[in-house]
Amino acid sequence: MIRVDDRRMGRTHPVWHFAAVALFMLASPASTLAFDWFPSDQEMQKFRHSWNPQTHGPLLVSPADLQSKGRWLLWSFAYGQITNGRFGSSLSPTGSGTSFHQDVIVPGAVLFYGLTDHVSVGISAAMISWDSDRLSGSGSGRANATGLDDIGLIMKTRFVVQDPETWRPSIGTYSRISLPGSRWAGTHEIPGGFVPITPRPITRAGSLSFTEGPIIRKNLEPFRLSGMVMYTYSAPGSEGGKTTYPGDILDARVGIEYVVNAKRGFGLILDFVAQQGLPYRLDGHAINTEFKTFSLIGTAAAVEYKFTQDFVASAGVLFTIAGQNNVDAIYPGFSMKYFWEP
Repeated sequence: MIRVDDRRMGRTHPVWHFAAVALFMLASPASTLAFDWFPSDQEMQKFRHSWNPQTHGPLLVSPADLQSKGRWLLWSFAYGQITNGRFGSSLSPTGSGTSFHQDVIVPGAVLFYGLTDHVSVGISAAMISWDSDRLSGSGSGRANATGLDDIGLIMKTRFVVQDPETWRPSIGTYSRISLPGSRWAGTHEIPGGFVPITPRPITRAGSLSFTEGPIIRKNLEPFRLSGMVMYTYSAPGSEGGKTTYPGDILDARVGIEYVVNAKRGFGLILDFVAQQGLPYRLDGHAINTEFKTFSLIGTAAAVEYKFTQDFVASAGVLFTIAGQNNVDAIYPGFSMKYFWEP
């Protein structure tokens, strides 16, 4: 299991600036959020009176338009992974890899709170249960484990709200600190080191990671387009007494939502996912893990429905299209969102 090397945490590094800024903003929102880099009241009123039906939205993209100040959002989900193969060392289409069986389920939830109309903070937690073949060189037979997955601290900020009369979309940022909850709980690392694709950005299991990237959203009746591009840096870890330096990760996602019936929140969704393990790190250390790079490209189809004005749900399946040094799998998923305001 790759573990975070706590001895290296005292080193000053640019990624810690992100954590400092996040904590400062949360500690004093009145002073730090008083600038004009957020949408005006007039822009918000224009957006709120435009076409914007209450729906679930994409399965795998966190939206740039946030819940209003003082409102809570509970995003609960259960995502699985059914694996029948593993891609080789070069990018290749699905079905071309070697035989490999791995079954995983990850139930979890993300709780968001509207700190302001343009800043939302949240925490994510999940369980993981897997049964898998062992990777080549790790012994024979199968292995399995059930336990706590990693924990995420999230901040979403919207700097631009979409204009219904132009092509301008809503634009914001998604920031996440992933804490090694699975390591703290003693959950055995899944072979390959990555949990199934969920609404959370991909991170390495059991590592302290920092994720940052832009998010966008645009309503074009009857369609809604969403996207996010996430960059993740993982702190150095340790394995077998050796300090490990895994590569950084780029995770891009696009969601296209076709709202069939706005009143019922019924719609059809396509998600597209492209993930790339990069052959370098922000801190400049050389990569010394077994797989220096990896890739995964997939697409998902889903259906959504609104049960009440505050309760929406969606279900679908993501299919792998191509990959490299990764699993060839399908990912069924079910997701629910519940909004409330005390």
